[in-house]
Amino acid sequence: MLLRTLAPNWRDFDPCTEFDKMVCYGTMEHHGIDSDTTAAIAHRTRNLLRQILESDSHGEAAGVKSTFLQRRATNADEANFEMLRDAYDACMDGDTLQLLGASPLTEVIEGINSVWAVDASTLNRRLRESDYEDLQAANILVSAYGARVFHDFCDGMSPVIPDPLNTKTSRACFWTPTFGQSDLAAYGDTAAMASYASGIATLFELTMPGTNSKTALALAEAVVKFEAETVATFMETLPGGSTNADFLLQMKNVTLTDLAKLVPPLGLDKLVKALTPEGATPDSVLVQTPEAWAAWSKVMTRHSPAALHGFLVWQTIRRMVSNVYHPAIEELFGMDSLTNRGDKCIALVNDMLQHILDRYFISATYSDQAHNAVTRMTDNIGAQFKKQVSDSSWMSAQARKRAATKVERIQKNIGYPKNDPDLRSAESIQSFYSGLNINSSTHFANALNSQRHQTFREFAKVGQPPNRGTMDDIKQVNAFYDPMRNSISILAGYSQLPTFHPSLPTFAQYGALGFVIGHEFAHSVDSSGREFNEDGEVRAWWDAQTVANYESRAQCFVEQYSAYTVEISGERLANVDGNLTLGENLADAGGLRAAYDAWVAERDAMPSAWDQSLPGLEEFTHEQLFFMFFAHAFCDTTSPFLMERVYLPDEHAPQRVRILAGLDNSKAFKEAWKCKSKEPKCSLF
Repeated sequence: MLLRTLAPNWRDFDPCTEFDKMVCYGTMEHHGIDSDTTAAIAHRTRNLLRQILESDSHGEAAGVKSTFLQRRATNADEANFEMLRDAYDACMDGDTLQLLGASPLTEVIEGINSVWAVDASTLNRRLRESDYEDLQAANILVSAYGARVFHDFCDGMSPVIPDPLNTKTSRACFWTPTFGQSDLAAYGDTAAMASYASGIATLFELTMPGTNSKTALALAEAVVKFEAETVATFMETLPGGSTNADFLLQMKNVTLTDLAKLVPPLGLDKLVKALTPEGATPDSVLVQTPEAWAAWSKVMTRHSPAALHGFLVWQTIRRMVSNVYHPAIEELFGMDSLTNRGDKCIALVNDMLQHILDRYFISATYSDQAHNAVTRMTDNIGAQFKKQVSDSSWMSAQARKRAATKVERIQKNIGYPKNDPDLRSAESIQSFYSGLNINSSTHFANALNSQRHQTFREFAKVGQPPNRGTMDDIKQVNAFYDPMRNSISILAGYSQLPTFHPSLPTFAQYGALGFVIGHEFAHSVDSSGREFNEDGEVRAWWDAQTVANYESRAQCFVEQYSAYTVEISGERLANVDGNLTLGENLADAGGLRAAYDAWVAERDAMPSAWDQSLPGLEEFTHEQLFFMFFAHAFCDTTSPFLMERVYLPDEHAPQRVRILAGLDNSKAFKEAWKCKSKEPKCSLF
């Protein structure tokens, strides 16, 4: 692990300035180009999931490495596994996929036409009030199948979120739609729009029988014109924003009565009533910048029914193409659906039945011993971070008190969810997927049924207290802080070698995964987290002097990281964006210190367990090894091409910079390696 990447001539490196080169020397040799620790764990996870999905029975799947499931299968386990395998078998049936071609998309369009039939002749007139009811019915239909055409989700994942100003309740929330072109500037480029319309026309010809090329292109051009004007309208009417709080404060509480008046063509009030459980219809919902929607409503009435119908069809199909196969669709969307079909089906089945697959993943990788060790670390690191906050000199007494309270109230979600569903219970998972119909022959039908099931489950949360124990896909190599729930999640997928194992010495556990845990705690008071109070509400709670002191310290990080350069395409150097990466950089500094202090406290409390060693690393002190394991988790081999296109635009600094700058901000590191200067370059806590 660490020995494989450590430079054999490590003594020739100055650890105070070349720690990345010293610890990550052999990364290319062992991992290849464009890889890192996260990618290596994810690759191992995919192989494990395929082994589970291709098992012949629940017993075989659970026996991959059973530490969690009962040896004797329950009826619920058997039923869950059968559903999982049916979904995977249907997805892997490439012959049926090719035989069906684009016909499943045609059936979707026929379903839309059954409630709103529009032909090309309406291109010559504007949308009328008499069109509204059928448009609304069609929008409800596709929304139930997860196609967000005329709206998107406010958090990008769920239609229901905690109310930003009252996080004790959940509300449906409408965000402006996501369009076909991610680069919004393309909508002002005539050539780009002509190409865009040509692609849409190709899809219309393919999926709308009887539509000739001339009609298809006319419809596509009308769609593009409507979409371009829509984008321009939102760009003109939506306020700017640079933080999570800025965007959340764009959301306004709107009654259903006013919602109906806001965008009359869409009748969003009817959408809410159709998707929420009977008797649970809310009095109001959240809407991003209502005046922007009102302006968009006027845009709709300037376009034809055919344009809006075509837009609805196009945006619906665009979201469903990954579940069909046709050569023209493959070319249009740059897909390769049949190559590495196994990897694609792991992802697609995971989208449908994530929690069933999660249960087997936990069985194979995440023992009770691991869960208990991560829980212990999380508690200890949280206690140290609270102490750092309480001892901070730049915060006012009141701000320190509120910050400590906020850290204390953080919900700690470790490994996997314990409710909705409880992964420890096959029956809880079975109940979660109750009513979902999965067959072993038709993947497209399974995908639609799953989306519909998920949509109604999500809308059932309206008016309910938010679930602070909610977690993302636990198989991800990830951890995160949720400011609106004031919770951290340390996913089981991150608790794997080389970042963690319950049998590793504590310096290794705290140096790698412990840093990640500390990083997430630190997000609660970073440049974004500070805008949310202890209840997760967007409310200011810092006084003016505390804000001024914070900004002064934050500027040190901005300048520090902006001074680092990385190689990009064309053998050029580019500077890191210290403003873009500020929140993550602050969290790195606070998290590393909290993890180190927690390790020292645990070590000092258990002197009998302090005699820990690892073969081949006896020349290093345990303090030095703590930081070596921290750095090792960030070893990567990013190419200049990906550096320029993926890593530089990211809110995280490039891996090498996170090592060097993070350690330059650690007094403990400099003391452990006897650096000339012992003081951190920048610090917040």
